[in-house]
Amino acid sequence: MPSSDRPTPEEIQRLVAKLRHEIVRRLHDQGLSETEAAERLKSALRELAYRWNRVGDRERWLLLNLSGEAPKLSTNPRKEPEDE
Repeated sequence: MPSSDRPTPEEIQRLVAKLRHEIVRRLHDQGLSETEAAERLKSALRELAYRWNRVGDRERWLLLNLSGEAPKLSTNPRKEPEDE
């Protein structure tokens, strides 16, 4: 995978910071321990990083993943805009 296909650490940090409260709420609602929640988030972020350029709505994808839902449709490649 070319390095341009992966997010920068700053992109991941911005995404997590933006969704922080919702991430905490979803993981807490599942009754996970702090360790389990951290592992779940780490795993989801690793998977998202791998699929970075194939996920159209990264925020939605991450939240669905953390909720245990299979975010299938949102992993389709983004459509390129028609001639502008």
